[in-house]
Amino acid sequence: MAKYESITKYIPLIENGNFGDWAPLKVDSDDVTQLPYVDYSDLIMDFLRDFYAYMMASAPFLRDYQVILAKYLGAGWNIDRLPNVDVTSANEELTLALIMTVLRADRFAEGTLLHFLKNGRILAWLKHLQELDVQK
Repeated sequence: MAKYESITKYIPLIENGNFGDWAPLKVDSDDVTQLPYVDYSDLIMDFLRDFYAYMMASAPFLRDYQVILAKYLGAGWNIDRLPNVDVTSANEELTLALIMTVLRADRFAEGTLLHFLKNGRILAWLKHLQELDVQK
């Protein structure tokens, strides 16, 4: 089994684009409001589960993902810069930290993961991990 196979196996599935959608604002008959939220597909929920399992088993250094990004991108990095990061020569540490940053950002700014899935950055980063596996 390749080192990153537990997460790169999602490449063909993510290429098909079934990520999930925003659930609309709802107000029920008792005036209880349900704010919009991202209803991720089962595919993305499985990916999240497997990514966190991989991190716990093989990449505990990702707990310091912000430190890793500062190391490679400088202290002034922010989420808006991530889509422009060229990973063609990036190592495992940076590539995994980019993915982790998006996953964690989604916890505080819902829809971040959906945005990075739709703009193809998550897919590009997973493909780079797959290339790193082939190089070994």
